[in-house]
Amino acid sequence: MARYLITGGAGFLGFHLIQRLLKDGDKISSIDINEIPEEDLRQSVSHTIGDIRDKSAVQKALKGVEVVIHSAAALPSWSKKDIYSVNVDGTSVLLEESLGLGIKKAVFVSTSSVYGIPGGLPFSEDGELLPISHYGRSKVEAEKICLEYNTRGMKISIVRPPPIIGKGRLGVFQILFDWVKSGRRIPMIGKGNNKYQLVAAEDLVDAIFFLARSDNSNFSGAFNAGAERMGTIREDLWGLCNHAGSGARPISTPAFSV
Repeated sequence: MARYLITGGAGFLGFHLIQRLLKDGDKISSIDINEIPEEDLRQSVSHTIGDIRDKSAVQKALKGVEVVIHSAAALPSWSKKDIYSVNVDGTSVLLEESLGLGIKKAVFVSTSSVYGIPGGLPFSEDGELLPISHYGRSKVEAEKICLEYNTRGMKISIVRPPPIIGKGRLGVFQILFDWVKSGRRIPMIGKGNNKYQLVAAEDLVDAIFFLARSDNSNFSGAFNAGAERMGTIREDLWGLCNHAGSGARPISTPAFSV
């Protein structure tokens, strides 16, 4: 039974990671700038309220840890300075302190937005990284740091998920859920016949722990993680609206090319 550190333990993905570890009977440490909101989880986790850019807080959180799962990140809506500081500098601090304590195994949660707008589908892990946002660019820089530490004796797997959906999902999805709950019409660009890949939080957690528990050096590097089957935007929205039973429904809006 290993002890895991979950960075971003108070967040959406952190919640699902911790739940899985508790189910499996593993020991858990976490670090986040916020307290874990679920009281039942707080009782079972050694939680450090701190910033991953703070060496002393990171050192405290890493005590006794054998495997690090790095899911803490700045929000895409934050300033450029804060996005780079948290996602890049925070990753550097975390891995330097981990290596100094002899921790060899880590999983870094990146994002599919590192690819930007791919020229063709499907795309593979060795495709060109052309992010178009500060968030995506910061994740590319953080991935480079992970690859550097792989050359220094660590085994770090990089997971690139598309948008994650599941219990506790907020952000832009909360706006969608509120509209559906209130029975509003949900606008789509064009007819909504384009497919859009998501990943269920539980499936992403499965992928993360598969990598975290593998000693195979072939799992050091980058891996895409998304749903194998996906519907169109229209199909997904109709499914959500029908499930809610609120009278909400998707509507088409004109699509313009620039």
